[in-house]
Formats: sequence, structure tokens, C-alpha cells
Amino acid sequence: MENHQREETQMDTKLGFAGKLGQIFVRSKLTPVIAIASLLLGAIAVYLTPKKKNRKSRSL
Repeated sequence: MENHQREETQMDTKLGFAGKLGQIFVRSKLTPVIAIASLLLGAIAVYLTPKKKNRKSRSL
């Protein structure tokens, strides 16, 4: 078990900002909640967006 922890800390030092941020999201229990909330907000935004009404144009 100690060897596994040592590997994780070695991996942490090799990661840049994006890698560390990615690890935080992968390990976090809030990630699924954030994903579902984002999808719901997107669906609500699409539903509430005003629709363009088609008008027949009489060009002839």
C-alpha cells in the first residue's frame, strides 16, 4: 500500500496545471452532480429560448 501511495505522489509531481485539475475532477464526488446540473441548465435554456416565427413572404 505504501508503494501505491508513493506512485501517486510521483505522478502528481509530473502533472501540470491541467493534469492536476483533471485529477481533482476525477476524484471528486461532486463531478456527477455538476455534470447533471449543467445538462439540466442547458435543457432549460433551450426550452426558454424564444423561437423564430416563420412568416410567409410575398416577394412575387
